[in-house]
Amino acid sequence: MPKSAGTSVSSEIDSVYLEATYSPADRKLRFFTPAPDLDVSENLFNRLMEAGFRWDSKHYVFVAPIKRSAIELLIKLCGKIGDERMA
Repeated sequence: MPKSAGTSVSSEIDSVYLEATYSPADRKLRFFTPAPDLDVSENLFNRLMEAGFRWDSKHYVFVAPIKRSAIELLIKLCGKIGDERMA
């Protein structure tokens, strides 16, 4: 699980590029940070957990089933949710 950096969500968003995707193959939302070892703030981590996300340590990504709270949080954090193309 990622460690907490103790920074606020707004300062974290200003300083890094975040990406959100949806995969129709497994009907999951994914939230990516720019580097696998990037620590997220405790505030952001708690908000992701409350929205239904879980940390996938194998793929270094937060994953959630498609639901309104998760969608709304990703749009707020990333501005949009992209399509995840399976190769």
